[in-house]
Amino acid sequence: MASMLSLHQLNWTSGLRRVRARWSALNLAGQFAVAALVVLGCGMTVFGIWVSSRIERGVLQNTAAGVALYINSFVEPHVQELSKSSTLRPESQRALDSLLKDTPLGRKVVAIKIWAPDGTIVYSNEKDLIGRKFPMTERLKAALQGEVSAEFNALDDEENELERKFGMPLFEIYSPVVAAATNRVIAVAEFYEEAGHL
Repeated sequence: MASMLSLHQLNWTSGLRRVRARWSALNLAGQFAVAALVVLGCGMTVFGIWVSSRIERGVLQNTAAGVALYINSFVEPHVQELSKSSTLRPESQRALDSLLKDTPLGRKVVAIKIWAPDGTIVYSNEKDLIGRKFPMTERLKAALQGEVSAEFNALDDEENELERKFGMPLFEIYSPVVAAATNRVIAVAEFYEEAGHL
């Protein structure tokens, strides 16, 4: 083991000597060109990563805004009672259930949760979750402030047990639900769309 370590150190030292010798053999213009190439390469890599992340975030946010508008047009009418109550009536829950059964919306959305402002789930297609309270995530807090927020394939929150079982890429969207009369956020619709296309 000690001999392998010393052999590794020897290889590293001899390699370093060769690099120094080649560097010294270059004239000043050659050294400048190599240094400029290294700096330019590092700069382009960092810039490329930054641009890529900005494009990805923009695509996700624009997609989320469109999907949220479409889905909220179906969901909002059935949850308006949350402006006066902390729970949904059974008939409202049945109406939401019917939206997800054998409909174009149901083929698009694999799971949905409606959150009360205190972090309680007041509706879910996973019935065991209804009435349970979970820690407030940053995306949920943002939606309660009126922002649409989205994440691609981030299923690490405590309440994502069902979504992890699907075994497919999912687009998670949090959308504020507002009271028709006051435009006050009364709930958050969290839904998961199959995201193979993304």
